[in-house]
Amino acid sequence: MKFQRQVMQIIQKIKEFIKDSSLNTDKLKIAIACSGGSDSMALVHCLITGKHHFFPYEIVVIHINHGWRGEESDGDQAFVEAYAKQHNVPCYSYKRPSTDKTISAEMEASTQRKEVFKEWVDKGYTIFTAHNANDVLETMLWRLCDGKLSTHDKGILIQTEDGQFRPFLTTTKEELQDFLISEGQTWREDKTNADGKLMRSKLRMNVIPELLKIYPQAIRKASREAVDKQKKKQP
Repeated sequence: MKFQRQVMQIIQKIKEFIKDSSLNTDKLKIAIACSGGSDSMALVHCLITGKHHFFPYEIVVIHINHGWRGEESDGDQAFVEAYAKQHNVPCYSYKRPSTDKTISAEMEASTQRKEVFKEWVDKGYTIFTAHNANDVLETMLWRLCDGKLSTHDKGILIQTEDGQFRPFLTTTKEELQDFLISEGQTWREDKTNADGKLMRSKLRMNVIPELLKIYPQAIRKASREAVDKQKKKQP
């Protein structure tokens, strides 16, 4: 019963985020960005297997393979494609290796993803991504330390002008993984998320665990505050 309640709570959160947005649910076309990790697999699995809980919508899965981890990256792609095939959902994969030596690989990858997303937005799709409550806290801490929190106090935007939508911003990574476990659905682990090389990884591995020892509700409260600020500014 515990897991069943969690499943319905996650579905309800997605429905509430969509209801509070400017999305047109009469003609909604969704392109889910899926890496194969727990966050995006939870989003894909929820929107595909739980489709009967929502309004009608068209759905495709998109996967972008930057090739950072060689065979493991190719394994991520194969995993996502196999899942989509199993559920009879179209899946489109893009190989976008790093080619520009003048900028960081992380920045180049971000640009590449936006280019792929734009292709689908131009076709009338909304890009659903699985940014979650943990990501919101990481972003707010990053901006605080970078001296930019005053202009970025809303954390991660729910909806962007370039067609992205994030319905998991008040859902924690733990909740998403519990959901997948309850469904018997596996996911892929990206080792670079925990190698401590990139800024987000350093915050995730070294700072946030210590913060949670002092403020156990930091993730939930920070994400809720950030989302509430955005909703208050909506017309």
